[in-house]
Amino acid sequence: IASASSRRDEFGGQLAELDSQNEELAKTLAGYEEDLRSAKETLDTIEEREKESENRLAGLSMMYKKKKTAFDERKQQFDDLTLELREKQQREKLLSDMENSMEGLNYSVKEILKAQKNQRITGIYGTVSQLITVDDEYTTAIETALGGALQNIIVKNEDTAKRCIALLKELKKGRATFLPVTSVKPYDFRENGVRNEDGFVALGDEIVETDPDFKNIMSNLLGRTVIAEDIDYASVIAKKYSYRFRIVTLDGQVINAGGSFTGGSAVQSGGILSRKNEINELAGKIKELEGSVSKVRDEAQKVRAEAEKLRLDIEAENDTKQKLNEDKLTFRSEIKSLESILAQSEQQNRNYSENRRRLEKNIAEAEEQFKSASEELEKITDELERAQSEADSHQSLKEGLAEKRKQLSDHLYELKIRCMEAEKNCESIKLEISHCEADAGNLNQSAKELENQIAGHEKTISEKQAEIEKNRALLEKAAGQTEVYRNCITASGEQHDKYEAAISEKRAGLKKLGEDKERLSREMSRFEEKKVNTQRDYDSIITRLWENYELTRTEAENQAEKLENIGQAQKRLGEVRNSIKALGSINVAAIEEYKEVSERYEFLSAQLKDVENSKRELEKLIEELTSDMQRIFAENFALINRNFKEIFVDLFGGGKADLELTDPDNILESGIEIKVAPPGKVIKNLISLSGGEQAFVAIAIYFAILKIRPAPFCILDEIDAALDEVNVRKYAFYLKNFVSTTQFILVTHRRGTMELANVLYGVTMQQNGVSKLLKMNQVDIPDENE
Repeated sequence: IASASSRRDEFGGQLAELDSQNEELAKTLAGYEEDLRSAKETLDTIEEREKESENRLAGLSMMYKKKKTAFDERKQQFDDLTLELREKQQREKLLSDMENSMEGLNYSVKEILKAQKNQRITGIYGTVSQLITVDDEYTTAIETALGGALQNIIVKNEDTAKRCIALLKELKKGRATFLPVTSVKPYDFRENGVRNEDGFVALGDEIVETDPDFKNIMSNLLGRTVIAEDIDYASVIAKKYSYRFRIVTLDGQVINAGGSFTGGSAVQSGGILSRKNEINELAGKIKELEGSVSKVRDEAQKVRAEAEKLRLDIEAENDTKQKLNEDKLTFRSEIKSLESILAQSEQQNRNYSENRRRLEKNIAEAEEQFKSASEELEKITDELERAQSEADSHQSLKEGLAEKRKQLSDHLYELKIRCMEAEKNCESIKLEISHCEADAGNLNQSAKELENQIAGHEKTISEKQAEIEKNRALLEKAAGQTEVYRNCITASGEQHDKYEAAISEKRAGLKKLGEDKERLSREMSRFEEKKVNTQRDYDSIITRLWENYELTRTEAENQAEKLENIGQAQKRLGEVRNSIKALGSINVAAIEEYKEVSERYEFLSAQLKDVENSKRELEKLIEELTSDMQRIFAENFALINRNFKEIFVDLFGGGKADLELTDPDNILESGIEIKVAPPGKVIKNLISLSGGEQAFVAIAIYFAILKIRPAPFCILDEIDAALDEVNVRKYAFYLKNFVSTTQFILVTHRRGTMELANVLYGVTMQQNGVSKLLKMNQVDIPDENE
């Protein structure tokens, strides 16, 4: 009974303990469920934040890509503009240097401009090309119209021009044309109707910008030149106005006064005017490009700053996304762990429930057994009291009870074991909970003749007018005497008729004189028109004289010759003109260039003569040197051959050796044949020798050369590498024969050579990367016998 009661109490205690553990497990399980719910909510929040981060990152990446593309475009634009700016600056510098060095100007013009710069002569304003400005559209036309006049020099007055001419004569620097502001007069262009013609652009002086002081000069140079759009319009205008003035087209074609045409490629005057315009144009473009470069640079820097900010934002967003991803993974792991723990806890809860039911059953069984045992105890007691004597007969019943008691004890022991297992499961659950809690903490001549004729006609008219006046006076006198004649009419009727006839005759003469006057007036008008045309032809001739030959009328009259046959002269003129055209463009600097070339030619001729003399002397010297070289070579070759034979025998201990020339008649270009025969061998070719023997032959030849002309210093690099030990010692001992005249440095790995050296040097590396030089004198080498 005590045992059953004890088992009952023990099962009750286990049940109470199991209920307490189950209650704690339920609380822990509720905590895990709350943690799981919270972790899932946090995970959902993290996933939403991660999607928002991905959207922001995509937007930032798209904006960064656009900014990067914009920056690359700005950078490419900046590089292109910088390259173009650099090219324009280099071109502007080149043209400015040419302008400063007066490239393209004649020597005479350069000399005058230098005199102006050095203030040697004052009153020089500059060349026509320097003092005018022309739009790019008209540059070719104006350069063609002015031609050589572009290099004409504008000066203050005639005295300045005289001083300049005197300077050029003094320095013998050629000729130049000077345009004094005080003497050059403007040209009055009278063909005003040409302005209304199709294709008319302007008069030459109207499209040139210059200082007002130089306007008369420009008018003189260009006032008789019409600028037309093209050759077709120019041809129509020239024909309409009977080729009375020169017309130049925008592309440089020319219709000269008189009807000749000049054209082809655009006429240039060394590009002087074009260069000036280009420099001005380049200066403007450079300024514009500098502004563009600065603007694009600023834009690029701004875009780059914006792109950099976006890049930093992207990096920050990537960091945020990475952290969210890490948090997501952590929470997923935590949820998975919690779910696992919950599953285990639920299983344990089920196990606890099962154990509780089992314990309750065991308790019930124990109580039943206790009750049964009590009843049996009572019975037994009664039976003991009643039938002590029957103990022997009830011995089997006692044994059965004892066996039953033993069964109950075994069952109680089994229940204790199950309780211990439950306690271990609780401890395991607690340990897992602590692990979960720990894990939950980790995230651009006729005129003169006409004048003489006009003067003669004017004289005739004057005479006729004087005669008319005389006749008028006579008529008036006759009229005054009418009264006298009337008083005398009756007395002298015949005289009256005579006078009447005379008056009629005079009247007829007067009428004739009137008609002559009218005729002379018409003739005078015709001659006046002819005079104008002659003056125009005269101006055209003077212009052509200047433009084609750069001669004034006075200079032309001084050079003029009387022509016997005008037709033949005109034919000759045509031939000469064709010849001139065939010569090409006129080089106004030809005289100076010819002088320079002549001087250069004379200088080079003298140099050539000196070179030829030097050549003959050198050839003689080479011949002498060749002879000396042949003699010296032959003498030294014989000595080397003799030494070679001796040294060969010494080194090989016998044998024969000889050096022979393959072409004795041509010593300096001859080859050398080496013939050797070591002791006991017949050798036809050096190849038959061993490597060591070949090396020994080479050493013998070198020693033979060294013996004739010892070098003060010599380096031999592993010359003994192919020798055996015996020959190494022979080589080393023989080398001692030269030490009195030559200092040797031997690079070798052979012991025999090192043993005979005076000083040994070696390099060792006792520590990694640290080399050390060692030196050992011969006296420091210990004797092997010591």
